[in-house]
Amino acid sequence: MKTRQAWTVQGKANLILDNLIAEKKAIPMIIVIENGYASKPTTTPPQSSNTPGRGAGGNSAFEEIMIKEIIPE
Repeated sequence: MKTRQAWTVQGKANLILDNLIAEKKAIPMIIVIENGYASKPTTTPPQSSNTPGRGAGGNSAFEEIMIKEIIPE
């Protein structure tokens, strides 16, 4: 399943973190999960033989989003 719900439905990230917080093994936090399929509108993502859109150099848009939009200053 590769949808926006994958981290909660398959990965159960919400339940795992809730349990860790309840056990005092983690502190309450906000988790931001980027879907990782970013590409610049004027470019075609490079293709790799094993993973579409994730070839060499194919992460520049993802890195830009992570640094400029997701990671707080």
